[in-house]
Amino acid sequence: MNHRIDGFKVKDSDEGISVTCEKYGNKFQREFHHMWKEQVLCDASIMTETGEAIPVHKTVLAMHSDFFKAMFTSGLQEAQVSHPTINLSEHPAAIVRGVLKYMYTGSLSDLTKENVQDYIMLMDQLQMLSLKNACCPYMEDNIDTNNCLDVWIFAQRFSCEEMQRRSLSHIKHQFGFVCCQENFQLLESDALIFLLSLGELNMSSESVILDCVERWLENHRGISNETQWEILKCVRFNQLTDQEITAFSLRVFQEIPDKKQEFQKYIEQYRTCVQDCPRNERKHIYAIGGYFQSRTGPCSPRLQTVEQYDVIEDTWKTTTQFPVLASALYAIEIFGKLVCFTSYSTVLISAFEFDPIQLKWRNCSSQFPESVLKNIIECFKVPGAMCYCEESNTLFVLCSNKTNAYRMKFDNGDFTVSATQSWKYPMSSSLASFATVTLDKDLYVIGGEERLSVRDVNQVNDVIRCDVPRHQWAPVTSMLEPRASFDAVSLEGRIYVLGGFNSRRLRTAEMYSPVTDQWTSLCVMNKERSHLKATVLCNKLYVMGGKSYSRFEGGARKVLNSVEVYDPYTDTWSFVQPMQQSRCMFGAVVH
Repeated sequence: MNHRIDGFKVKDSDEGISVTCEKYGNKFQREFHHMWKEQVLCDASIMTETGEAIPVHKTVLAMHSDFFKAMFTSGLQEAQVSHPTINLSEHPAAIVRGVLKYMYTGSLSDLTKENVQDYIMLMDQLQMLSLKNACCPYMEDNIDTNNCLDVWIFAQRFSCEEMQRRSLSHIKHQFGFVCCQENFQLLESDALIFLLSLGELNMSSESVILDCVERWLENHRGISNETQWEILKCVRFNQLTDQEITAFSLRVFQEIPDKKQEFQKYIEQYRTCVQDCPRNERKHIYAIGGYFQSRTGPCSPRLQTVEQYDVIEDTWKTTTQFPVLASALYAIEIFGKLVCFTSYSTVLISAFEFDPIQLKWRNCSSQFPESVLKNIIECFKVPGAMCYCEESNTLFVLCSNKTNAYRMKFDNGDFTVSATQSWKYPMSSSLASFATVTLDKDLYVIGGEERLSVRDVNQVNDVIRCDVPRHQWAPVTSMLEPRASFDAVSLEGRIYVLGGFNSRRLRTAEMYSPVTDQWTSLCVMNKERSHLKATVLCNKLYVMGGKSYSRFEGGARKVLNSVEVYDPYTDTWSFVQPMQQSRCMFGAVVH
Protein backbone atom coordinates (compact mmCIF):
# COMPACT_ATOMS: atom_id res chain seq x y z
CA MET A 1 0.00 0.00 0.00
CA ASN A 2 1.59 3.23 -1.21
CA HIS A 3 -0.22 6.57 -1.09
CA ARG A 4 0.19 10.27 -0.26
CA ILE A 5 -1.88 12.31 2.15
CA ASP A 6 -1.45 15.92 3.32
CA GLY A 7 2.21 16.10 2.30
CA PHE A 8 3.11 12.69 3.71
CA LYS A 9 4.17 9.62 1.75
CA VAL A 10 2.94 6.32 3.20
CA LYS A 11 4.76 3.20 2.02
CA ASP A 12 4.08 -0.41 2.97
CA SER A 13 7.06 -2.78 3.25
CA ASP A 14 7.99 -6.11 4.85
CA GLU A 15 9.30 -4.25 7.89
CA GLY A 16 6.05 -2.34 8.32
CA ILE A 17 4.64 0.98 7.21
CA SER A 18 6.89 4.03 6.79
CA VAL A 19 5.49 7.57 6.87
CA THR A 20 7.69 10.31 5.35
CA CYS A 21 7.13 14.06 5.28
CA GLU A 22 7.99 15.01 1.70
CA LYS A 23 9.00 18.59 2.54
CA TYR A 24 10.58 17.87 5.90
CA GLY A 25 13.77 19.81 5.17
CA ASN A 26 11.91 22.99 4.20
CA LYS A 27 9.57 22.66 7.17
CA PHE A 28 12.51 22.09 9.54
CA GLN A 29 14.25 25.21 8.24
CA ARG A 30 11.12 27.37 8.36
CA GLU A 31 10.31 26.36 11.91
CA PHE A 32 13.82 27.06 13.18
CA HIS A 33 13.78 30.45 11.42
CA HIS A 34 10.43 31.26 13.03
CA MET A 35 11.71 30.20 16.45
CA TRP A 36 14.77 32.42 15.97
CA LYS A 37 12.70 35.46 15.04
CA GLU A 38 10.35 34.87 17.97
CA GLN A 39 13.27 34.00 20.31
CA VAL A 40 11.73 30.65 21.24
CA LEU A 41 13.93 28.10 23.08
CA CYS A 42 17.13 30.04 22.34
CA ASP A 43 20.03 28.70 24.41
CA ALA A 44 22.94 31.03 23.53
CA SER A 45 23.62 34.65 22.58
CA ILE A 46 25.96 36.39 20.12
CA MET A 47 27.40 39.72 21.28
CA THR A 48 27.95 42.28 18.48
CA GLU A 49 30.03 45.46 18.28
CA THR A 50 26.97 47.57 19.12
CA GLY A 51 26.47 45.72 22.40
CA GLU A 52 23.40 43.92 21.08
CA ALA A 53 23.00 40.32 22.26
CA ILE A 54 21.35 38.22 19.54
CA PRO A 55 19.59 35.09 20.88
CA VAL A 56 20.46 31.94 18.90
CA HIS A 57 20.22 28.15 19.03
CA LYS A 58 23.45 26.27 19.68
CA THR A 59 22.28 23.39 17.48
CA VAL A 60 21.88 25.66 14.44
CA LEU A 61 25.28 27.29 15.02
CA ALA A 62 26.99 23.91 15.33
CA MET A 63 25.26 22.59 12.18
CA HIS A 64 26.75 25.35 10.00
CA SER A 65 30.04 26.23 11.69
CA ASP A 66 32.91 23.93 12.65
CA PHE A 67 34.06 26.71 14.99
CA PHE A 68 30.83 26.58 17.00
CA LYS A 69 30.64 22.79 16.80
CA ALA A 70 34.06 22.50 18.43
CA MET A 71 33.15 25.16 20.99
CA PHE A 72 29.97 23.42 22.15
CA THR A 73 31.29 19.85 22.12
CA SER A 74 34.62 20.40 23.87
CA GLY A 75 35.65 21.38 27.36
CA LEU A 76 35.57 25.10 26.63
CA GLN A 77 33.74 27.45 28.98
CA GLU A 78 30.90 27.95 26.48
CA ALA A 79 30.13 24.22 26.65
CA GLN A 80 29.87 24.25 30.45
CA VAL A 81 27.20 26.93 30.91
CA SER A 82 23.51 26.65 30.05
CA HIS A 83 23.23 29.92 28.10
CA PRO A 84 26.68 31.03 26.88
CA THR A 85 27.40 34.43 25.31
CA ILE A 86 29.84 34.37 22.39
CA ASN A 87 31.66 37.62 21.64
CA LEU A 88 31.90 38.54 17.93
CA SER A 89 32.23 42.27 18.56
CA GLU A 90 35.32 42.57 16.32
CA HIS A 91 33.04 42.11 13.31
CA PRO A 92 30.40 44.60 12.07
CA ALA A 93 26.99 43.89 13.56
CA ALA A 94 25.30 43.78 10.14
CA ILE A 95 27.77 41.14 8.96
CA VAL A 96 27.21 38.99 12.06
CA ARG A 97 23.45 39.22 11.64
CA GLY A 98 23.77 38.41 7.92
CA VAL A 99 25.70 35.21 8.63
CA LEU A 100 23.23 34.20 11.35
CA LYS A 101 20.36 34.78 8.94
CA TYR A 102 22.11 32.51 6.44
CA MET A 103 22.34 29.77 9.09
CA TYR A 104 18.58 29.89 9.58
CA THR A 105 17.44 30.48 5.97
CA GLY A 106 20.23 29.21 3.73
CA SER A 107 20.34 32.60 1.98
CA LEU A 108 22.92 35.40 2.08
CA SER A 109 21.08 38.24 0.38
CA ASP A 110 23.09 41.43 1.00
CA LEU A 111 26.57 40.64 -0.37
CA THR A 112 28.17 43.74 -1.95
CA LYS A 113 31.60 44.96 -3.08
CA GLU A 114 31.81 46.97 0.12
CA ASN A 115 31.08 44.16 2.60
CA VAL A 116 32.37 40.99 0.93
CA GLN A 117 35.72 41.19 2.75
CA ASP A 118 33.96 41.51 6.11
CA TYR A 119 31.84 38.46 5.32
CA ILE A 120 34.84 36.37 4.28
CA MET A 121 36.74 37.35 7.44
CA LEU A 122 33.86 36.21 9.65
CA MET A 123 33.30 33.02 7.66
CA ASP A 124 36.99 32.24 7.97
CA GLN A 125 36.87 32.63 11.76
CA LEU A 126 33.71 30.53 12.01
CA GLN A 127 35.21 27.89 9.70
CA MET A 128 32.32 28.04 7.24
CA LEU A 129 34.49 26.93 4.34
CA SER A 130 31.79 26.16 1.76
CA LEU A 131 30.07 29.53 2.19
CA LYS A 132 33.42 31.31 2.16
CA ASN A 133 34.38 29.60 -1.10
CA ALA A 134 31.03 30.59 -2.59
CA CYS A 135 31.62 34.27 -1.75
CA CYS A 136 35.25 34.47 -2.91
CA PRO A 137 34.47 34.50 -6.68
CA TYR A 138 32.39 37.65 -6.20
CA MET A 139 35.45 39.39 -4.79
CA GLU A 140 37.71 37.84 -7.43
CA ASP A 141 35.48 39.23 -10.16
CA ASN A 142 36.09 42.77 -8.90
CA ILE A 143 39.88 42.73 -8.75
CA ASP A 144 41.47 45.65 -10.59
CA THR A 145 44.79 47.46 -10.76
CA ASN A 146 43.99 49.69 -7.82
CA ASN A 147 43.03 46.96 -5.36
CA CYS A 148 44.98 43.90 -6.56
CA LEU A 149 47.79 44.32 -4.01
CA ASP A 150 45.40 44.65 -1.07
CA VAL A 151 43.36 41.71 -2.36
CA TRP A 152 46.51 39.59 -2.69
CA ILE A 153 47.50 40.33 0.92
CA PHE A 154 43.94 39.62 2.06
CA ALA A 155 43.83 36.35 0.09
CA GLN A 156 47.09 35.18 1.65
CA ARG A 157 45.89 35.97 5.15
CA PHE A 158 42.59 34.12 4.75
CA SER A 159 43.82 31.24 2.54
CA CYS A 160 41.79 32.11 -0.58
CA GLU A 161 43.90 30.30 -3.17
CA GLU A 162 42.10 31.25 -6.39
CA MET A 163 41.76 34.85 -5.25
CA GLN A 164 45.47 34.86 -4.46
CA ARG A 165 46.28 33.54 -7.94
CA ARG A 166 44.11 36.06 -9.74
CA SER A 167 45.26 39.07 -7.73
CA LEU A 168 48.89 38.05 -8.21
CA SER A 169 48.25 37.87 -11.94
CA HIS A 170 47.01 41.46 -11.84
CA ILE A 171 50.07 42.53 -9.86
CA LYS A 172 52.43 40.93 -12.37
CA HIS A 173 50.66 42.40 -15.38
CA GLN A 174 50.47 45.91 -13.90
CA PHE A 175 53.59 45.86 -11.75
CA GLY A 176 54.95 49.17 -13.02
CA PHE A 177 51.81 50.82 -11.67
CA VAL A 178 51.29 48.71 -8.56
CA CYS A 179 54.80 49.21 -7.20
CA CYS A 180 54.25 52.97 -7.15
CA GLN A 181 51.16 52.73 -4.96
CA GLU A 182 51.42 53.84 -1.36
CA ASN A 183 50.35 50.46 0.02
CA PHE A 184 53.27 48.81 -1.77
CA GLN A 185 55.61 50.64 0.61
CA LEU A 186 53.71 49.11 3.54
CA LEU A 187 54.39 45.51 2.50
CA GLU A 188 56.05 43.19 4.96
CA SER A 189 59.58 42.23 3.94
CA ASP A 190 58.62 38.61 3.16
CA ALA A 191 55.88 39.74 0.76
CA LEU A 192 58.21 42.26 -0.88
CA ILE A 193 60.92 39.64 -1.40
CA PHE A 194 58.41 37.23 -2.90
CA LEU A 195 57.16 39.80 -5.43
CA LEU A 196 60.60 41.08 -6.38
CA SER A 197 61.78 37.51 -6.98
CA LEU A 198 59.16 36.92 -9.69
CA GLY A 199 60.36 36.71 -13.25
CA GLU A 200 57.09 37.60 -15.00
CA LEU A 201 56.75 41.25 -14.07
CA ASN A 202 55.37 43.56 -16.73
CA MET A 203 57.52 46.68 -16.54
CA SER A 204 59.73 48.82 -18.72
CA SER A 205 63.10 47.79 -17.26
CA GLU A 206 64.90 46.50 -14.16
CA SER A 207 65.31 50.10 -13.01
CA VAL A 208 61.67 49.89 -11.88
CA ILE A 209 62.73 47.23 -9.36
CA LEU A 210 65.68 49.33 -8.23
CA ASP A 211 63.46 52.36 -7.63
CA CYS A 212 60.98 50.15 -5.83
CA VAL A 213 63.67 48.82 -3.49
CA GLU A 214 64.95 52.32 -2.79
CA ARG A 215 61.51 53.64 -1.84
CA TRP A 216 60.79 50.64 0.39
CA LEU A 217 64.14 50.91 2.20
CA GLU A 218 63.52 54.62 2.74
CA ASN A 219 60.31 53.75 4.59
CA HIS A 220 61.83 50.89 6.62
CA ARG A 221 65.08 52.25 8.00
CA GLY A 222 64.92 50.03 11.06
CA ILE A 223 65.13 46.67 9.28
CA SER A 224 67.97 44.28 9.99
CA ASN A 225 71.05 44.08 7.81
CA GLU A 226 70.14 40.49 6.90
CA THR A 227 66.68 41.51 5.63
CA GLN A 228 68.17 44.39 3.66
CA TRP A 229 70.50 42.03 1.82
CA GLU A 230 67.70 39.56 1.11
CA ILE A 231 65.86 42.40 -0.62
CA LEU A 232 68.90 43.62 -2.56
CA LYS A 233 69.55 40.10 -3.83
CA CYS A 234 66.19 40.20 -5.64
CA VAL A 235 67.52 42.85 -8.04
CA ARG A 236 68.92 41.64 -11.37
CA PHE A 237 71.89 43.98 -11.48
CA ASN A 238 73.18 42.79 -14.86
CA GLN A 239 70.06 44.35 -16.39
CA LEU A 240 71.10 47.76 -15.01
CA THR A 241 73.73 50.23 -16.15
CA ASP A 242 76.73 51.16 -14.02
CA GLN A 243 75.34 54.69 -13.76
CA GLU A 244 72.03 53.43 -12.36
CA ILE A 245 73.76 51.24 -9.77
CA THR A 246 76.17 54.01 -8.72
CA ALA A 247 73.36 56.53 -8.32
CA PHE A 248 71.39 54.02 -6.23
CA SER A 249 74.39 53.36 -3.99
CA LEU A 250 74.99 57.06 -3.40
CA ARG A 251 71.38 57.70 -2.43
CA VAL A 252 70.85 54.66 -0.21
CA PHE A 253 74.25 54.31 1.48
CA GLN A 254 75.50 57.91 1.48
CA GLU A 255 75.53 58.08 5.28
CA ILE A 256 76.83 54.52 5.78
CA PRO A 257 80.31 54.22 4.20
CA ASP A 258 80.85 50.63 5.38
CA LYS A 259 77.64 49.41 3.73
CA LYS A 260 78.43 51.35 0.59
CA GLN A 261 81.78 49.60 0.30
CA GLU A 262 80.18 46.22 1.03
CA PHE A 263 77.59 46.89 -1.68
CA GLN A 264 80.28 47.77 -4.22
CA LYS A 265 82.08 44.48 -3.55
CA TYR A 266 78.80 42.60 -3.95
CA ILE A 267 78.20 44.26 -7.34
CA GLU A 268 81.69 43.37 -8.55
CA GLN A 269 81.17 39.74 -7.60
CA TYR A 270 77.64 39.72 -9.06
CA ARG A 271 78.83 41.09 -12.39
CA THR A 272 81.45 38.36 -12.58
CA CYS A 273 79.58 35.31 -11.33
CA VAL A 274 75.86 35.77 -11.99
CA GLN A 275 74.02 35.40 -15.28
CA ASP A 276 70.53 36.87 -15.10
CA CYS A 277 67.92 37.70 -17.73
CA PRO A 278 65.21 40.34 -18.22
CA ARG A 279 62.02 39.88 -16.21
CA ASN A 280 59.69 39.83 -19.18
CA GLU A 281 59.69 36.84 -21.46
CA ARG A 282 59.00 38.82 -24.58
CA LYS A 283 56.22 37.24 -26.61
CA HIS A 284 55.02 38.23 -30.05
CA ILE A 285 51.78 38.12 -32.01
CA TYR A 286 51.99 36.23 -35.30
CA ALA A 287 49.58 36.98 -38.17
CA ILE A 288 49.64 34.22 -40.77
CA GLY A 289 48.25 34.09 -44.31
CA GLY A 290 44.63 34.97 -45.02
CA TYR A 291 42.86 36.90 -47.79
CA PHE A 292 43.59 40.51 -48.74
CA GLN A 293 40.33 41.17 -50.61
CA SER A 294 36.79 41.16 -49.25
CA ARG A 295 35.76 38.41 -51.68
CA THR A 296 37.04 35.20 -50.14
CA GLY A 297 35.93 32.44 -52.48
CA PRO A 298 38.07 29.54 -53.75
CA CYS A 299 39.51 31.64 -56.60
CA SER A 300 40.18 34.75 -54.50
CA PRO A 301 43.80 35.89 -53.99
CA ARG A 302 45.42 34.78 -50.75
CA LEU A 303 48.47 35.72 -48.72
CA GLN A 304 51.47 33.59 -47.90
CA THR A 305 53.15 36.23 -45.75
CA VAL A 306 53.68 36.00 -41.99
CA GLU A 307 54.06 39.05 -39.76
CA GLN A 308 55.39 39.29 -36.20
CA TYR A 309 54.33 42.02 -33.78
CA ASP A 310 56.57 43.21 -30.94
CA VAL A 311 54.30 44.69 -28.28
CA ILE A 312 57.13 46.51 -26.49
CA GLU A 313 58.53 48.20 -29.60
CA ASP A 314 55.09 48.49 -31.27
CA THR A 315 56.41 47.23 -34.60
CA TRP A 316 55.39 44.64 -37.19
CA LYS A 317 58.03 42.86 -39.22
CA THR A 318 57.83 40.19 -41.89
CA THR A 319 59.22 36.78 -41.04
CA THR A 320 59.50 33.50 -42.96
CA GLN A 321 56.53 33.11 -45.28
CA PHE A 322 54.05 30.29 -44.83
CA PRO A 323 54.77 27.13 -46.86
CA VAL A 324 51.45 27.13 -48.78
CA LEU A 325 48.78 29.51 -50.05
CA ALA A 326 46.16 28.57 -47.48
CA SER A 327 42.41 28.96 -47.86
CA ALA A 328 41.81 28.38 -44.13
CA LEU A 329 44.11 28.65 -41.10
CA TYR A 330 44.06 28.05 -37.37
CA ALA A 331 47.17 28.80 -35.29
CA ILE A 332 47.80 27.67 -31.71
CA GLU A 333 50.65 27.27 -29.24
CA ILE A 334 51.09 23.67 -28.03
CA PHE A 335 53.65 23.11 -25.26
CA GLY A 336 55.44 26.30 -26.29
CA LYS A 337 55.45 25.43 -30.01
CA LEU A 338 53.69 27.46 -32.70
CA VAL A 339 51.52 25.10 -34.77
CA CYS A 340 49.30 26.09 -37.68
CA PHE A 341 46.62 23.89 -39.25
CA THR A 342 45.78 24.79 -42.82
CA SER A 343 43.75 23.64 -45.80
CA TYR A 344 45.06 24.66 -49.21
CA SER A 345 42.58 22.92 -51.48
CA THR A 346 39.20 21.29 -51.01
CA VAL A 347 40.77 18.02 -49.86
CA LEU A 348 44.30 18.73 -48.61
CA ILE A 349 45.19 19.71 -45.06
CA SER A 350 48.49 19.97 -43.25
CA ALA A 351 49.93 21.04 -39.94
CA PHE A 352 53.09 23.12 -39.83
CA GLU A 353 55.34 24.04 -36.91
CA PHE A 354 57.36 27.27 -36.82
CA ASP A 355 60.84 27.46 -35.30
CA PRO A 356 61.39 31.13 -34.28
CA ILE A 357 65.13 30.54 -33.74
CA GLN A 358 65.83 28.95 -37.11
CA LEU A 359 62.99 30.93 -38.74
CA LYS A 360 61.76 27.80 -40.50
CA TRP A 361 58.43 26.05 -40.96
CA ARG A 362 58.30 22.27 -40.90
CA ASN A 363 55.46 19.95 -41.80
CA CYS A 364 54.31 18.19 -38.61
CA SER A 365 51.19 16.53 -40.05
CA SER A 366 52.57 13.09 -39.18
CA GLN A 367 52.15 13.90 -35.49
CA PHE A 368 48.37 13.98 -35.90
CA PRO A 369 46.25 10.92 -36.79
CA GLU A 370 44.52 11.10 -40.16
CA SER A 371 41.13 11.19 -38.44
CA VAL A 372 42.12 14.40 -36.64
CA LEU A 373 43.14 16.12 -39.87
CA LYS A 374 39.91 15.00 -41.57
CA ASN A 375 37.82 16.51 -38.78
CA ILE A 376 39.76 19.76 -39.02
CA ILE A 377 39.22 20.11 -42.77
CA GLU A 378 35.50 19.44 -42.24
CA CYS A 379 35.55 22.20 -39.61
CA PHE A 380 37.13 24.58 -42.13
CA LYS A 381 34.48 23.78 -44.76
CA VAL A 382 31.33 24.37 -42.65
CA PRO A 383 32.82 26.59 -41.10
CA GLY A 384 32.89 25.44 -37.51
CA ALA A 385 35.28 26.54 -34.78
CA MET A 386 38.42 25.37 -32.99
CA CYS A 387 40.12 26.26 -29.73
CA TYR A 388 42.94 24.97 -27.57
CA CYS A 389 42.77 24.64 -23.78
CA GLU A 390 46.21 25.09 -22.21
CA GLU A 391 44.99 23.93 -18.79
CA SER A 392 44.05 20.48 -20.07
CA ASN A 393 46.25 20.46 -23.20
CA THR A 394 43.22 19.67 -25.33
CA LEU A 395 42.40 20.72 -28.88
CA PHE A 396 38.65 21.09 -29.52
CA VAL A 397 37.24 20.90 -33.05
CA LEU A 398 33.50 21.65 -33.37
CA CYS A 399 31.25 21.49 -36.42
CA SER A 400 27.99 19.90 -37.59
CA ASN A 401 26.70 19.20 -34.07
CA LYS A 402 29.85 17.29 -33.15
CA THR A 403 32.53 18.03 -30.56
CA ASN A 404 35.92 16.39 -31.05
CA ALA A 405 38.42 16.64 -28.20
CA TYR A 406 42.06 15.67 -28.75
CA ARG A 407 44.25 15.44 -25.66
CA MET A 408 47.86 16.38 -26.44
CA LYS A 409 50.89 14.80 -24.78
CA PHE A 410 54.47 16.04 -24.64
CA ASP A 411 56.95 13.22 -25.06
CA ASN A 412 60.69 13.24 -25.82
CA GLY A 413 60.69 16.86 -26.91
CA ASP A 414 57.65 16.61 -29.17
CA PHE A 415 53.87 16.43 -28.97
CA THR A 416 51.38 13.75 -29.97
CA VAL A 417 47.66 13.11 -29.67
CA SER A 418 47.29 10.84 -26.65
CA ALA A 419 43.49 10.51 -26.44
CA THR A 420 40.42 11.25 -28.54
CA GLN A 421 36.83 11.85 -27.47
CA SER A 422 33.74 12.81 -29.44
CA TRP A 423 30.23 13.86 -28.45
CA LYS A 424 27.40 16.03 -29.77
CA TYR A 425 26.50 19.58 -28.82
CA PRO A 426 22.82 20.63 -28.68
CA MET A 427 22.80 23.34 -31.35
CA SER A 428 21.21 23.43 -34.79
CA SER A 429 23.07 21.31 -37.36
CA SER A 430 22.98 24.34 -39.66
CA LEU A 431 24.86 26.53 -37.17
CA ALA A 432 28.08 27.96 -38.63
CA SER A 433 30.51 30.87 -38.20
CA PHE A 434 30.28 30.62 -34.39
CA ALA A 435 33.11 30.96 -31.89
CA THR A 436 34.33 28.57 -29.23
CA VAL A 437 36.54 29.26 -26.23
CA THR A 438 37.56 27.53 -22.99
CA LEU A 439 37.41 29.02 -19.51
CA ASP A 440 38.33 27.11 -16.34
CA LYS A 441 38.38 23.92 -18.48
CA ASP A 442 34.73 24.46 -19.51
CA LEU A 443 33.99 24.71 -23.23
CA TYR A 444 31.71 27.45 -24.61
CA VAL A 445 29.96 27.65 -27.99
CA ILE A 446 28.95 31.25 -28.72
CA GLY A 447 26.75 32.90 -31.34
CA GLY A 448 27.02 32.09 -35.05
CA GLU A 449 24.45 31.95 -37.81
CA GLU A 450 21.80 29.41 -38.80
CA ARG A 451 21.82 28.81 -42.54
CA LEU A 452 18.33 27.59 -43.38
CA SER A 453 18.82 28.37 -47.08
CA VAL A 454 21.07 30.49 -49.29
CA ARG A 455 18.94 33.57 -48.59
CA ASP A 456 17.62 32.66 -45.15
CA VAL A 457 20.55 33.23 -42.76
CA ASN A 458 19.93 34.33 -39.17
CA GLN A 459 22.58 35.44 -36.69
CA VAL A 460 22.04 34.18 -33.13
CA ASN A 461 23.16 35.21 -29.64
CA ASP A 462 22.85 31.78 -27.98
CA VAL A 463 25.61 30.56 -25.66
CA ILE A 464 26.04 27.04 -24.27
CA ARG A 465 28.64 25.69 -21.87
CA CYS A 466 29.98 22.15 -21.65
CA ASP A 467 31.26 20.37 -18.56
CA VAL A 468 33.94 18.57 -20.57
CA PRO A 469 34.62 15.58 -18.26
CA ARG A 470 30.87 14.79 -18.14
CA HIS A 471 30.14 15.78 -21.76
CA GLN A 472 27.15 17.72 -20.42
CA TRP A 473 25.93 20.87 -22.18
CA ALA A 474 23.80 23.57 -20.58
CA PRO A 475 22.68 27.00 -21.79
CA VAL A 476 23.98 30.16 -20.13
CA THR A 477 22.85 33.75 -20.54
CA SER A 478 22.73 34.81 -24.19
CA MET A 479 24.88 37.60 -25.59
CA LEU A 480 23.37 41.06 -25.67
CA GLU A 481 23.60 41.07 -29.47
CA PRO A 482 23.47 38.32 -32.11
CA ARG A 483 26.72 37.97 -34.05
CA ALA A 484 28.55 35.65 -36.43
CA SER A 485 32.03 35.64 -38.01
CA PHE A 486 33.51 37.19 -34.85
CA ASP A 487 36.25 36.14 -32.46
CA ALA A 488 36.22 35.24 -28.78
CA VAL A 489 39.01 35.02 -26.20
CA SER A 490 39.27 34.44 -22.45
CA LEU A 491 41.16 36.68 -20.06
CA GLU A 492 41.33 36.65 -16.26
CA GLY A 493 38.25 34.49 -15.74
CA ARG A 494 36.08 36.27 -18.30
CA ILE A 495 35.11 35.74 -21.95
CA TYR A 496 35.32 38.57 -24.47
CA VAL A 497 33.50 38.56 -27.84
CA LEU A 498 34.61 41.07 -30.45
CA GLY A 499 33.12 42.40 -33.66
CA GLY A 500 31.37 40.12 -36.13
CA PHE A 501 28.35 40.42 -38.42
CA ASN A 502 24.65 40.95 -37.71
CA SER A 503 23.02 42.32 -40.90
CA ARG A 504 26.10 44.58 -40.99
CA ARG A 505 29.64 44.48 -39.59
CA LEU A 506 29.92 45.29 -35.89
CA ARG A 507 32.08 47.55 -33.73
CA THR A 508 30.59 46.21 -30.52
CA ALA A 509 32.28 44.04 -27.89
CA GLU A 510 30.91 42.20 -24.85
CA MET A 511 32.32 40.56 -21.74
CA TYR A 512 30.88 37.51 -19.96
CA SER A 513 31.42 36.68 -16.29
CA PRO A 514 30.67 33.06 -15.32
CA VAL A 515 30.36 34.15 -11.69
CA THR A 516 27.37 36.38 -12.36
CA ASP A 517 26.27 34.64 -15.60
CA GLN A 518 25.89 38.07 -17.17
CA TRP A 519 27.13 39.79 -20.34
CA THR A 520 28.35 43.40 -20.16
CA SER A 521 28.74 45.82 -23.06
CA LEU A 522 32.26 47.19 -23.49
CA CYS A 523 33.54 50.31 -25.17
CA VAL A 524 33.01 49.93 -28.93
CA MET A 525 35.98 49.37 -31.23
CA ASN A 526 37.19 52.15 -33.51
CA LYS A 527 36.40 50.12 -36.65
CA GLU A 528 33.64 47.70 -37.64
CA ARG A 529 35.19 44.24 -38.12
CA SER A 530 34.05 40.78 -39.11
CA HIS A 531 36.29 37.80 -39.99
CA LEU A 532 38.89 39.32 -37.63
CA LYS A 533 41.35 37.70 -35.23
CA ALA A 534 41.82 38.46 -31.55
CA THR A 535 44.63 37.51 -29.16
CA VAL A 536 45.59 38.17 -25.54
CA LEU A 537 49.01 39.57 -24.66
CA CYS A 538 50.24 41.37 -21.54
CA ASN A 539 46.75 41.29 -20.05
CA LYS A 540 45.30 43.20 -23.00
CA LEU A 541 43.19 42.24 -26.02
CA TYR A 542 44.48 42.78 -29.56
CA VAL A 543 42.11 42.70 -32.54
CA MET A 544 43.59 42.61 -36.03
CA GLY A 545 42.44 42.92 -39.61
CA GLY A 546 39.07 41.67 -40.79
CA LYS A 547 36.42 42.87 -43.21
CA SER A 548 35.05 46.39 -42.76
CA TYR A 549 33.82 49.42 -44.71
CA SER A 550 35.63 52.18 -46.58
CA ARG A 551 33.81 54.89 -44.59
CA PHE A 552 32.61 55.18 -41.02
CA GLU A 553 29.65 52.77 -40.69
CA GLY A 554 29.22 52.43 -44.44
CA GLY A 555 30.72 52.48 -47.90
CA ALA A 556 32.34 49.78 -49.98
CA ARG A 557 33.65 46.61 -48.38
CA LYS A 558 37.27 46.82 -47.30
CA VAL A 559 39.86 44.53 -45.71
CA LEU A 560 41.74 46.12 -42.80
CA ASN A 561 45.35 46.10 -41.72
CA SER A 562 44.64 48.13 -38.59
CA VAL A 563 45.19 46.76 -35.08
CA GLU A 564 43.40 47.87 -31.94
CA VAL A 565 44.26 47.10 -28.33
CA TYR A 566 41.74 46.94 -25.49
CA ASP A 567 42.70 47.69 -21.89
CA PRO A 568 40.19 45.94 -19.58
CA TYR A 569 41.27 48.11 -16.65
CA THR A 570 40.24 51.35 -18.37
CA ASP A 571 37.64 49.97 -20.84
CA THR A 572 39.28 51.78 -23.75
CA TRP A 573 40.37 50.91 -27.29
CA SER A 574 43.39 52.46 -28.97
CA PHE A 575 45.16 51.91 -32.27
CA VAL A 576 48.67 50.48 -32.35
CA GLN A 577 50.97 50.01 -35.32
CA PRO A 578 49.01 48.46 -38.24
CA MET A 579 50.04 45.25 -39.97
CA GLN A 580 52.08 45.64 -43.13
CA GLN A 581 49.34 43.93 -45.16
CA SER A 582 45.57 43.99 -44.93
CA ARG A 583 44.16 40.54 -44.21
CA CYS A 584 41.00 38.71 -43.16
CA MET A 585 40.22 35.05 -42.36
CA PHE A 586 43.83 34.52 -41.29
CA GLY A 587 45.60 32.79 -38.43
CA ALA A 588 46.88 34.61 -35.35
CA VAL A 589 48.58 33.42 -32.17
CA VAL A 590 50.75 34.71 -29.33
CA HIS A 591 54.09 32.94 -29.19
